Amino acid sequence: MRNGRILSTKDLSVSFATYAGIVQAVRGVDFHLDRGETLALVGESGCGKTVTAKAVMGLLPMEQAEIGGRVDFHGENLLEYSEDEMARIRGKHISMIFQDPMTALNPTMKVGDQIAESMVIHEGKSMADARAEALEMLELVQISNAKERMNQYPFELSGGMRQRVMIAMALACNPEILIADEPTTALDVTIQAETLELIKQLQRERDMGVILITHDMGVVASMSDRIHVMYAGKVAEEGSTREVFYSPKHPYTFALMRSVPDLTSTKDEALYSIIGTPPDLLNPPQGCPFAARCEFAMKICGLEPPGGVLCGETQTSYCWLHHPRADVAGVPEVLLERSGADAI
Repeated sequence: MRNGRILSTKDLSVSFATYAGIVQAVRGVDFHLDRGETLALVGESGCGKTVTAKAVMGLLPMEQAEIGGRVDFHGENLLEYSEDEMARIRGKHISMIFQDPMTALNPTMKVGDQIAESMVIHEGKSMADARAEALEMLELVQISNAKERMNQYPFELSGGMRQRVMIAMALACNPEILIADEPTTALDVTIQAETLELIKQLQRERDMGVILITHDMGVVASMSDRIHVMYAGKVAEEGSTREVFYSPKHPYTFALMRSVPDLTSTKDEALYSIIGTPPDLLNPPQGCPFAARCEFAMKICGLEPPGGVLCGETQTSYCWLHHPRADVAGVPEVLLERSGADAI
């Protein structure tokens, strides 16, 4: 496997001008992606995961969105690229699987032509050659009767087949990075597992970096190497999947883990849920964005944003509980155990 960093963001921010005011959807997000690894962006709906991905892809409406910071692809800032330059990147070097394949696919084009189109545009192939390769892609993503499916429209396919067509389109030009935005949301459990296994298999074969956007912690556990937990447009915690899953250090991550039912749960037990609602990003809180919902919040949490504290080999948590003077009475030990407690 070839190693090396292929993508990184630095202080990425995205704001939208709306009739109600300026929505600060993403607020200073840093992450990186290496070749061949899977990074999961995790959090509740509205936390900024998809907006972050669309900022990387240059798919945000520029008349409404204001984007700051950097998005470095092989050392070049994609935020400085023109639309024509980004059009050469999208599909060829960075591809995206969108949440709903029914709305992402063109309902007026046969699926074979949609897959072939990117190869015609990015690789200069004739439509005949591109369609031949499109057929191979449909077979690669294990669509049955691929020749017949080539000439069908999206509405003629099942949800699972449409999702596989999306994967075939995304991988047609052998991109270095695949962004998968809730790739299994609309699928039943069996098709979910098959789709995830297919993405993993193709990632290994093509040595791609994958950014997985999801709120499904089971998917994260089976797919990712590293996790960034997002809340209210910020990163609350980051680290390896093993560190974050088995030893969460931020109260929000801890609450997410408690919200997942396990095999020992009974029908008489109430499922845990996080109280309250996420903050209004028209007027974000000045302190920790999770403070109003956190059962361990202190006065400082509502006043100042916490810095990052290294809690493990690669794990960083943005929480005031890691401060030496924090009141930790009643705080679960798992949130406090750490090696390396220097603010970064």
